[in-house]
Amino acid sequence: MALFIDGSCLRNPTKVLESMETFLEIYKDSFDKCAEDLKNVDLKQVTSADNVLYVHQREFAVFNCNSESLSKLGTDMATTCHIVVLRCPATKVTALGHFDGVGTSQGVNEMVDAVLEEVIQQSAPHLGGVGLNLHIIGGFNDSRKISDRLSLDLIEEFHSYENKRDLPKAKIHLKTFCASSLNNMVVDKPFLPHTVGHHEPSETHKVNSPVIFGISVDVITGEICPATFNDDAKLPLRDLRSARSLNGVRVMANIYRSRENCFVMEPFTYDKMPHIDDWLVQPDHIIRRYMSTSPEVEPRNFEAHIRQTLQFIYDNPDPTVTVFQQNRALMYDPVFTEQGIVWKERA
Repeated sequence: MALFIDGSCLRNPTKVLESMETFLEIYKDSFDKCAEDLKNVDLKQVTSADNVLYVHQREFAVFNCNSESLSKLGTDMATTCHIVVLRCPATKVTALGHFDGVGTSQGVNEMVDAVLEEVIQQSAPHLGGVGLNLHIIGGFNDSRKISDRLSLDLIEEFHSYENKRDLPKAKIHLKTFCASSLNNMVVDKPFLPHTVGHHEPSETHKVNSPVIFGISVDVITGEICPATFNDDAKLPLRDLRSARSLNGVRVMANIYRSRENCFVMEPFTYDKMPHIDDWLVQPDHIIRRYMSTSPEVEPRNFEAHIRQTLQFIYDNPDPTVTVFQQNRALMYDPVFTEQGIVWKERA
């Protein structure tokens, strides 16, 4: 399979994907306007009342629109991470993934397979080729070029995807690339505390930062908008899922069974974390400095989020014992109320 841009197959991928500069030299004009338009959309504050399924780091979800169900998929807190939306406009099957550079190939292949499986369920048996629209959002001009590498890896993986199963052939069209330098802005930030010895505490300096840290996608219309999410929108199992990516599970997880309309988290454990009790009492600037790939531009709630996750790991050093009873997956059904979505655990 090949990736298509402006209706044509990606040209000379070995050369084009050598660097972000090379890729944008050829394709910047294809994505500039779309990226600018997306960055100019007003930021939406998402709550559980929006009937959203939140996708955590190192997760993806695939959704169809067959029954009364979720309205949106979304994620946030992406700095060097990238958000990927893959959608079949003919059937409205929609996937969203939060990629951090771990399990990229596995995540892309399983996401495309899962989308095509849902498309089959929605389409006539004589279905021929399938058109899928791809949107890649996130990252910025970070000094370590983590964003650039992830952008290029994602493009390469979607371009080289091979259907090894009895699934329909598909053309993947890269419609939005608002990533790396196309998602960058320069902002004034205070110096981090470890540099205060050389600067006044009130001093600021200019740093590169993402414009978009999160998005929501409407599963009916396909509309994508910049978004940030309240804690009540990040359920179920917020702390467990954060612990999964923070401490050593090195594969992407598919968290939604669309045909059953339920959230699922398969059993896992994670690496032992030495000196975790010491980490729990560290000040904010130490957590920000050593627990982030981009400490200067993490959102304000970053330290609180990491502390909550560390506390969960401290309380549950082996989730196969304390969380996954009898090594069974945890499954939750969405219940829709006047106040919004509530997740109810299956017995």
